[in-house]
Amino acid sequence: MTSQWKDRGYYAGFSEHVAESVQAFPEISVHKDIWSKTKPNTSANAHLTIKAVELAHGADLSYRFANRVRHAFFSEAVDISDQDILLSLAENHSLDAQKINQAIHDGNAIALLMSDYQQAKKLAIKGSPSYVLNNGRQTLYGNVGYRVLRANIEELLRNPSHEASWC
Repeated sequence: MTSQWKDRGYYAGFSEHVAESVQAFPEISVHKDIWSKTKPNTSANAHLTIKAVELAHGADLSYRFANRVRHAFFSEAVDISDQDILLSLAENHSLDAQKINQAIHDGNAIALLMSDYQQAKKLAIKGSPSYVLNNGRQTLYGNVGYRVLRANIEELLRNPSHEASWC
């Protein structure tokens, strides 16, 4: 925040940017307090807890929990850097907090998270969203329109992988 939004109003500027960005999408709910009053210190705790849920309860429940964490922050302005809040969200989602804590405390959750980060580094992922196609030879990053995504995927499906892509 201090580097990318320093000249654009820091947290308040980013909060305004997020509010403006979602205006075109009435189905998206963004709480007015995110980034202005609710300023998580990090998203790392949320990512760690999501990985712990994956280890304790499987990928499907981890995916659902990740969506719950996103909703808690963006729609309810919940501080997702607070580990107690994250465990409470998990328990309210009928997940076993003891198993989640065990995956965090024994180091397995951080190992899985770091493995993801190493894979992202290997693939030269710059941010989200990123689409890595054609065995890593093609990466689409950022605000890419669906027509561009579709054209690239259709081209890959049409042509064998040993031929050059026209996209």
